Amino acid sequence: MSVKGVLKTKTDLEKHTATITFDDTKTSLEKIKEKLAGDGYPVIGQPKWIK
Repeated sequence: MSVKGVLKTKTDLEKHTATITFDDTKTSLEKIKEKLAGDGYPVIGQPKWIK
């Protein structure tokens, strides 16, 4: 994924999930969702925040 501020991604193909670590001073959840949708991977449901 090429979004400025995304630090790390991890996908789980069996569970159909992705974990994305990002710097919220450089990007936003909305920008990441837009990029994913544009690449053919729309976000379905509500994202879960992991701290």
